[in-house]
Amino acid sequence: MIGQTLALLHDGYRELNSKRMFWIVLVLSGLVVLAFACVGVKDQKLTFLWYETAIPALFDKAEMYKVMFSAFGISIWLGLAASVLALISTASIFPDFISGGSIDLYLSKPIGRLRLFLVKYLTGLLFVALQVFVFSALSYLVIGIRGDAWEPRIFLAVPLVVCFFSYLYAVCVLIGVVTRSTLASVLITVLFWFFLFCLDRGELALLLFTNSARREASTVERRIDFLDKRLDYFDRQTPEVRERSQNVIDSFRQQRQELVKQRDSKALRNLTIAHQLTYGLKTALPKTRETTEFMNRSLLSPRTREAGGPEEPEDGAQPLDARSTSWADVKPADVQQLAKNMNNRTAAWAVGTSLAFEAVVLLLAAWIFCRRDF
Repeated sequence: MIGQTLALLHDGYRELNSKRMFWIVLVLSGLVVLAFACVGVKDQKLTFLWYETAIPALFDKAEMYKVMFSAFGISIWLGLAASVLALISTASIFPDFISGGSIDLYLSKPIGRLRLFLVKYLTGLLFVALQVFVFSALSYLVIGIRGDAWEPRIFLAVPLVVCFFSYLYAVCVLIGVVTRSTLASVLITVLFWFFLFCLDRGELALLLFTNSARREASTVERRIDFLDKRLDYFDRQTPEVRERSQNVIDSFRQQRQELVKQRDSKALRNLTIAHQLTYGLKTALPKTRETTEFMNRSLLSPRTREAGGPEEPEDGAQPLDARSTSWADVKPADVQQLAKNMNNRTAAWAVGTSLAFEAVVLLLAAWIFCRRDF
């Protein structure tokens, strides 16, 4: 049984290798790593090859290479460009296998359909795993040689990127089994990926504005409390003092009425409900950004991740009555709160629920594959 499985994997690898896409992506990965190696730091300035630039280096050599690997290598190259190429390369595995007559030869042998399905699925993931491993190994050498920092945590990119790709590939396999069309598999998977991107950005925006609305609601409560104390002070004064201060008292009462209306508005409640619905939908679907984001948490120091972030506003920098009470007035503190919310999201939520979605999609695809007459 193990021999048959290994033979199937080897056959699948030869099929992918015959399309030359594996070597094309491998060469492109090598060029990306070579671009990393061309960048250096000298006298706190960035250098390119033997040319010194006037661009200041925000980090030391080791940290700079880690940032490039994480921000560009993982997020842009492996997480976007290479993943698209991998989808194009592997999307044809099931449609060609089903429609090309190759399946008849396999079904004539004592091989279970479920095992055949899983081996073909693992073949696609093997393509990505080899690519990411080579890219990570080359980056490991560049960071070690050029940055004087040998970071084995770089190889965490292999399971993370493969896990991220598997979410999309499961959908691609399901569409391929149902439609038997490579083009439909790629297009629908890319559209699904774009939907996940929009959902992620929408959830982040709603969370940001919800944090802002909560902060403004707290500010309104403090302002109402301040006005209540001032009105209570005037109520304890003599009638003559109250008469002389009537304009101020009327102004305070009018401000309080406006703030009470703002406090009782449904803006915060509507934002909270909208975010909860979006968060619930996001929980049920794959989280591509959050999965690769764990690379940043593991590789980069907290100081590096927060570099360039907004500064915490000084308390009392503005008088209370001069602060805005608009729920859409996003402050640096709201952005920092958003970052804290993101850091509090666990791997069980980001990866566990995504793998659960993938398992459901794969079970459906496997059921269709095992039940269909070929």
